[in-house]
Amino acid sequence: MTVCNDIDAVDHPIPVFKTSIPIVRLDPTDAAAFKYNVEHDLKELSEKDAIEQFEKESHARLQQVLSREAESLLHNMVGDSESSSVVLLKGFPVEDDLPPTLTKPPVKKNGFLAEAILYGLAHIWGKTATYKDMTPAMLKPPVLSEVGTLKDLVTTDQSSSMELQMHRDFALAPDTNIPEIRLIHCLRPDKARQVQTRVADGRDVVRQLDSKDVHLLRTVPVQFRTASGQQMGCSKLVITGSDEHPILSLLEIAFLGKGAHVTADDPAAVKAYHRASDLAMRVAAGVKLEEGDVLCIHNGRALHARTESPHEADGYGRWLKVTLVMGYDRIARMTSG
Repeated sequence: MTVCNDIDAVDHPIPVFKTSIPIVRLDPTDAAAFKYNVEHDLKELSEKDAIEQFEKESHARLQQVLSREAESLLHNMVGDSESSSVVLLKGFPVEDDLPPTLTKPPVKKNGFLAEAILYGLAHIWGKTATYKDMTPAMLKPPVLSEVGTLKDLVTTDQSSSMELQMHRDFALAPDTNIPEIRLIHCLRPDKARQVQTRVADGRDVVRQLDSKDVHLLRTVPVQFRTASGQQMGCSKLVITGSDEHPILSLLEIAFLGKGAHVTADDPAAVKAYHRASDLAMRVAAGVKLEEGDVLCIHNGRALHARTESPHEADGYGRWLKVTLVMGYDRIARMTSG
């Protein structure tokens, strides 16, 4: 297992943005040992949906195969504004004999290895989180890992073909309720190996924006509305944070359905928003996820997108498992307030 900060040292160099994207490679022997230990030691916990204990035990087994350097690199993504916004982990094992995607009804995989990887990683920063109540306001905090079943908090994206623009997950919600880490685990890539997950550091985008646009997006709140005009979520300043470490909140408007749009009291702010969105796509670096990859994205400093994924005639298309993570400090503030 190595940590590569020199992108020329990897097989497929990844374009850099603010800082290079560190690559952590799991040794094949360690990956096989992790898979064996999880499948033999955690089966009972998975069947009981003993989420908190499953998370701790999964993390303990990850610690056996991740170096202290690698775990520190990941840990520092939350709380250290100078740390990497995106880290790519390679070489994790996947379940044997994955079923096809896009079947009706959807076929679920039998194992829990992907869940162990994502829960184990989540424990580095905090707890897995999701929004179960997707109300127009989205003002409630997300559900944390003490609630629900194992697979409620680790969702599946089976060969979704929709192209996504640059966005921050759950940008509709108040900042205090937005999970800080997005984990994307690739169980199976697209056959042509053409689909890209695109990532950009929001600080790079803001620095390249015209100063007038930056001022508008820092001072004029925008609203996200459905085709009927219903506001979804709260009014938001698109750029927050310090001048040195700005946070850029862009939303994938397509999530709100056909005809969704951005509004603001000052029409110039809407135009500035769209210019920022277009610039983010130009700044972004593309990552073609391979089997066993886990892309770790800071959901405040970084934005992500996806190119269109083709449908596979035999059903064996791209398959991702994803989850969000709420950091321990933010959880403490939520529960105390």
